[in-house]
Amino acid sequence: MEWLGAGLFKGTAFVGAVVFVTTLWIYDASILVAGSDLNLQAIKLVAAQLPAEYGSKGEAALRLFGADRAFLFVEAVAAVKLFMLAVGRILRLMIG
Repeated sequence: MEWLGAGLFKGTAFVGAVVFVTTLWIYDASILVAGSDLNLQAIKLVAAQLPAEYGSKGEAALRLFGADRAFLFVEAVAAVKLFMLAVGRILRLMIG
């Protein structure tokens, strides 16, 4: 039964992240572009630590697969999970 709760939590976080990203996109898409640019800089920083040939190939592959945007979605899922945990903790303290 514990696996059901974990699955519902993850599914709710996924749907919440989709809603969060969609809301940000409608409100101001430049926020998502800025976040994606920061993720791309992080990818470049990590790729710079690899040997020259591997770094450039790895960075190109990650760009091709859209890793910067995928990281943005993973960050949105993490933010929604933190929000859900915080709300659950507050409700648990209030209810007793």
